[in-house]
Amino acid sequence: MRRNSAQRVLALLTALLCTGAAGCTPQVQDTSAPPEGTVNLVYYTIGEPDEDLALVNQELNRILLEKYGFTVEYHKIGWNDYAAQLNSLVNTNQEYDIAFAWTDTYDIYDEWGNKKYFVKSEAFRLTHQVHVYDIAGNEIGLISQRLFAFLPTFDISVGGRPCGSIRKEFTFFKPSYSIEYGGWQCEGDFLSWNYSVTAGSRLVANIAKQLLSWGDTYTLDISDPGDEIMALMLVIAIDAANCSQNNN
Repeated sequence: MRRNSAQRVLALLTALLCTGAAGCTPQVQDTSAPPEGTVNLVYYTIGEPDEDLALVNQELNRILLEKYGFTVEYHKIGWNDYAAQLNSLVNTNQEYDIAFAWTDTYDIYDEWGNKKYFVKSEAFRLTHQVHVYDIAGNEIGLISQRLFAFLPTFDISVGGRPCGSIRKEFTFFKPSYSIEYGGWQCEGDFLSWNYSVTAGSRLVANIAKQLLSWGDTYTLDISDPGDEIMALMLVIAIDAANCSQNNN
C-alpha cells in the first residue's frame, strides 16, 4: 500500500458499497473533477463487473469527496481472472492502495526466534495449494490437494521431487490420516496438535500446541536436523488437511 490512510478507509468503503449508498441508481451526476491535491485511493476487489460500475463509482466518489475529502478508483475483476491480475499488480510493482486478498500466510521460526521459513496458501484455486519458502524466498516445497479424490488427499513434493501423500480418512469424530511418506507414521491427536511422527521405532518429531500464545501456534521438535524439511512439509500438509472443506 502507498498510504496508511488506505487501511482506515477500507471499512468505510466496504460499508458504502454494501449498504447501497453507492449502489443505487444515481440521480445526480457531478462530472466535475475533484479539487487538485485530493487523495485518490485505487481499490481492487473480486467479482463480475456491474454494467453500471462507472456510474456507481462516480456516485460513490461524490459522497466520499463531499463527506470525507477523498475519492476511490474502484476496480472489480472477475473470479476467473482476479488471481492472475493480483499477482501481476504485485510482481510489476504497480501502485494501488487496497486489494482484496484471500490468503493464509504465516512464518516459521527456529528455537531462537529467528524467521526461517514462510508458508503461503495460494488463493482462488479449485483445490488447496500450499507453498513453503526459505528465508531467501526460494520455494523448498509444495503441497497440492488432488482435484478428483473422494477423500481429501494432499501430495507433497520437496525441491520439485514428489515425496509422498496423505489422505484424510472418513471418521465421525477425530481426524485420521493414511500416510504414504517414506515409511513414516503419525500417531496422536491431530485436532489438538499433539502427535508424533515416527519411522519404524525411531522418533522423527513431536508436535505440540503452544499454550498462552496468540492464534494457532504449535512447536515442532525434530530429533534429527536432517529430517527438518521433510518433517515440516508433513506437518504443514496435515494442517492443510485439517482445514480442508470436506470435514469427513
